[in-house]
Amino acid sequence: MCYATRWTFKNWNDARKQCQDDGGDLAVILSSETNTYIRELIGSSLKWYTFWIGLTELPVPNVPTWMWYNGDAVVI
Repeated sequence: MCYATRWTFKNWNDARKQCQDDGGDLAVILSSETNTYIRELIGSSLKWYTFWIGLTELPVPNVPTWMWYNGDAVVI
């Protein structure tokens, strides 16, 4: 698994396209270990920048339904 950061401002779609153009995709966080790693990678920058992950909202009117772009369910 490879994670990269870019210090440019993009919306979710443009950020995902950039990752795909680079041969990857946005991060999918399926474990507490991955979550911890990404939090450490971002570090204290979280309060100054926006970071995109592969979580997306399904287009269901009036129902907040989230899933990972690859179809994996969100586990809380």
